[in-house]
Amino acid sequence: MNQRPTGVTILASLAAIGGVLGIIGGLAVALVGGVAGGLAGRADLGSLAFIGGGVEVVLGAIWLASAIGAWGGRAWAWATGIVIALANILLPIIGVVIGWRSITYAAVTVVIAGIILYYLNQPNVKRFFGR
Repeated sequence: MNQRPTGVTILASLAAIGGVLGIIGGLAVALVGGVAGGLAGRADLGSLAFIGGGVEVVLGAIWLASAIGAWGGRAWAWATGIVIALANILLPIIGVVIGWRSITYAAVTVVIAGIILYYLNQPNVKRFFGR
């Protein structure tokens, strides 16, 4: 196997950190928010917190799995990285259009995602992932 490019190591490390934090944060929201909503007599908000936290746990697990796959040069991790980068270009733009995100947030997110997309398509990076 080819030697892992430094940029892949950095991206995999950041994805692992984000995945672990996403799992911890999601569990906290699901458990604390769910219990607090129930105690406050707002089962609807408790349920929403529980579901939202659960979604965050799943997304954190995907990030963590992607990090592990990227670390090992798995082809599916490259494809996952491309999909995530594309989503991070499209979703902030939609967020601005519907008023959920600021233009500054969207611009920064789109630029970073564009850089990652460009990087993932470099010949040495694609070769590392068996592409």
